[in-house]
Amino acid sequence: FNVVAALHTSRLPVRYGLSANKLPYRVLPTLMSSGGIIKTELTLPQILKNNGYATGISGKWHLGFSSNQEKHEYLPLQKGYESWFGIPFSNMHFCKEEPKGDEGALFCVLMANNTIVQQPYNKVHMTDLLTRHAIDFITRSVKKKKPFFFLMSFLHVHTPLFSSPKFRNASKSGPFGDNMEEMDNAV
Repeated sequence: FNVVAALHTSRLPVRYGLSANKLPYRVLPTLMSSGGIIKTELTLPQILKNNGYATGISGKWHLGFSSNQEKHEYLPLQKGYESWFGIPFSNMHFCKEEPKGDEGALFCVLMANNTIVQQPYNKVHMTDLLTRHAIDFITRSVKKKKPFFFLMSFLHVHTPLFSSPKFRNASKSGPFGDNMEEMDNAV
């Protein structure tokens, strides 16, 4: 979380009110939470996009969602990315691997750019979906002979740990090792 904020702005999330010291919520937990990187803050993807780069991101964002005034104000497309596929928050404990009904619906959304495409999202093949988005973005950029910046922000190895069926119990190191193997395979 701190690394993502610092990569984009060179500032820590506390500068934007995106972190707290009280559990269970150290970050913005819901679609109704207001706050994020301020509009006037210049981000790395904005700088690169302004210099002719294609910009994309897969995975977790959690640097803000909407403000009281503007829907999606803090999402990646408003911060310099041309393409995003992922979740607006961290890998939440509310989000089950294979949700039943509306379990976790308020917290667990998968988005393509500014559109919710799955609510609640299913984690079972999430790494494959995020990786496919990255590969497609990079392939398009190479075909266009355009320089690109792509951030792969895996949901692994953040708790709660989950793995696709192919990687469950694949490691001698338990669920953490399974996560590492799946992430390594995606790279």
